[in-house]
Amino acid sequence: MRKSSLAIALALLLLLGGGALFVNLAGDALTGYWSFVNSVRPHGWAPAAATPTPTPTAIPKSCGSLNVRVLNVGQADAIFIRTPGGKTILLDAGDSKRELSALIGSARIDYFIATHYHQDHIGGYEALHSDVGAIYDNGNCGGSTSKIAQDFLAFAKAGNHVVVAQDMPLKIDDCINAKLIVAYDRPQGCWKDDENQNSILLRITYGKQSFLFAADCGTECENTLIQQATPLSATVLKVGHHGSATSSSAEFLRAIGASYYVISVNATESAQPNKKYFHPRQATLSRIYARSQNLARTDLNGNVHYITDGNTLTTASDKKATQREEFSGFASASADTYGPIPEVAG
Repeated sequence: MRKSSLAIALALLLLLGGGALFVNLAGDALTGYWSFVNSVRPHGWAPAAATPTPTPTAIPKSCGSLNVRVLNVGQADAIFIRTPGGKTILLDAGDSKRELSALIGSARIDYFIATHYHQDHIGGYEALHSDVGAIYDNGNCGGSTSKIAQDFLAFAKAGNHVVVAQDMPLKIDDCINAKLIVAYDRPQGCWKDDENQNSILLRITYGKQSFLFAADCGTECENTLIQQATPLSATVLKVGHHGSATSSSAEFLRAIGASYYVISVNATESAQPNKKYFHPRQATLSRIYARSQNLARTDLNGNVHYITDGNTLTTASDKKATQREEFSGFASASADTYGPIPEVAG
C-alpha cells in the first residue's frame, strides 16, 4: 500500500513538473508577437524575456559625448563613431568609395575596423585617407580570393595593420570601454565557406549606455558566442546581416537585451536580380518588435544618429517612416513577398 501511494505521488509530481515546463516553453515561443492590421501599430506587447542590464562604467569629468552614426550606404554597412575623447572610428566602409566619401567628408579616421572581407563592408575603403591610425580586420581568415579582398588586404598591410585573432580589448580613450569580439577563436579556425561567420563584432560601453555592432554575424556565429557565454548585453544593437533570415535569433536577442535596434539595409536593392538577398525578413523583424518598438532602418530613415553623455541616450534620423513601412519586410526569398508583417495569433 505504501509503495502504491509513493508511486502515485511521484507520478503526480512528474506530471505537474512536465506540465509547468511545457507551459513555460510555449509561453516563450508566443510571448511578445504583435498583430499588424490595416496599418495600425500593434497596441500592447510584452518583452520576450527579462533582459540583462549592461554594467555601467565610471565617466571621467573630461569626457564629452559619444556620437554614433549608422550611415545610409544602401545594401551595405558603414558606421561612423566619434568617441567622448575625440577619437574617430569607422566600422566598415560600405561598397562605394564615392558614397562613403560624401558621408564622412575629410574626417581623419583613427581606427578603421573591417568586420569581414565582403564587398559591402570593405568596398569603399579607398575613401579613407592614407594616414588611417590603425586598421583592424580578420586577416582574410576565410581565404577570399576576390579582387576586392586582395586589394583591401594589400591596403591594410601597408599601414598599421592589426589582425584580430581572438576577442581583444580596444584601447581608444579613457572615456569608453571597447572590445572586439569574434566567434572564430575556436580549434578548427575560421569558417572557409561562409565569411559572414568570421565577422568582428564591436561592443562599446560608455557610462550607463552601450552599443553592440553585430556586423554580418549569422546563425553559427551567434550560436558560438552564446555557447562561449560571451558578454553581449547592450542598450543599442546594430542588427546583424541586414536583418537576414539567418541572423538575430531569439536567443541572441535575449542575450543582448537591447532597447534600441538599427538595421543597415536597402530592401529595394536587396531584391534586385543580381543580389536576391531579400533583407530584411519579416520573421527577423517580428523577433525584434517582440522586444522593442525602437527599430530604425537606413532604407526608411536615412542616416541614423545616436548620441549619449553616458547617462541619457537621444536618437535622430533623416526622415520618419510610415507605420506600414516600418512593419514591412520579405516573408521569404521572393520579391513578391514584401509587405507588412502578418498578424500572428497568440
